[in-house]
Amino acid sequence: RSSSSTLYDYTEISQIVGWCQEMASKPVVSFPMRVLASRLGSNENKPWTAFLPDGLRPGNVEPKSSQPASEKQHDNSAKPQYQPVGMPVAGKVWQLAQDPQGCREVQYALDSADAVQVVALAKELQGHIWDATRCPHANHVLQKCVVLLQPCDLQFILDELMQGSLHVQAAQHKYGCRVVQKLLDHSRVENMQVLVRRLTADATSIACHPYGNYVMQKLVTCCDSRQARRLRDVLQEGIQSLGRDPYGCAVLSSAMQSLPSDEKVELARGLAKDRQLLLVLACSRHGHQAARAVAEVLDGQERQSVVQLFTNNPALLASRYGRVVASGLSGTSQAYLAGA
Repeated sequence: RSSSSTLYDYTEISQIVGWCQEMASKPVVSFPMRVLASRLGSNENKPWTAFLPDGLRPGNVEPKSSQPASEKQHDNSAKPQYQPVGMPVAGKVWQLAQDPQGCREVQYALDSADAVQVVALAKELQGHIWDATRCPHANHVLQKCVVLLQPCDLQFILDELMQGSLHVQAAQHKYGCRVVQKLLDHSRVENMQVLVRRLTADATSIACHPYGNYVMQKLVTCCDSRQARRLRDVLQEGIQSLGRDPYGCAVLSSAMQSLPSDEKVELARGLAKDRQLLLVLACSRHGHQAARAVAEVLDGQERQSVVQLFTNNPALLASRYGRVVASGLSGTSQAYLAGA
């Protein structure tokens, strides 16, 4: 590898290919190495060879031109646009919403309708909200309704999802979690407060779920100061379960990034009290950001204690994500520690 660049130049690539071919001739070399060497030296016109650099690409193969990212963003020609069939949807919204083609027709009709028509079409789902939440097709129609309706017109959806523990089941469902996240975009509206409170009350169980954790991560990013305080209290009560769960620690990371400053500090203090838990977080894929944030938001003796825990810790240095946390302390935090 060149010391002046992080990329291999063509000379180095040719040397690597030569080395691969030399190694492939030895009987002890693994099968993948032999295949790699044979493919690189075959000079065959394969589709993938168009992506090779000039030094390796066969002479009869044209290089694959790369389109700038700025052009890709504005080039919608490659993405097929939905062409509506034009079937009437009024009076048949629920029936069509359960069908792969029909749900697209309903969504197109909702996008094309005015505010009054949107309410009328959405109301046809009344009594079927729970079923729509779990349907692989109708959930898209329901999401579209949540986006287009005014918050005051969403009450019939909330009423059905708030029956018993359906709000928890929806948050933990692979389709329902999307609907709940759309509803949380209106979390500061008055008629959403009951949903927010109930989700907050069950925050620990929802956060430790493969789909539910996305709902809680959404909640911590859009709640107001009063909701944030209540949510932080619940997270702190279940901090042991959350910190040791692969999904729960992702919620802790989001909370340490998105909650108001005062709530971050309180949550960081709760995490810093258990040094073993903090190390578990620091070594985990989804929790290391929370551990890193603890050292950033605390101050004084509390911060010094965390930095000491992370500095030259063997368990931290033996972990891929732990090393990320440790490297983040190599600058200002360690200088802070030295000054203390």
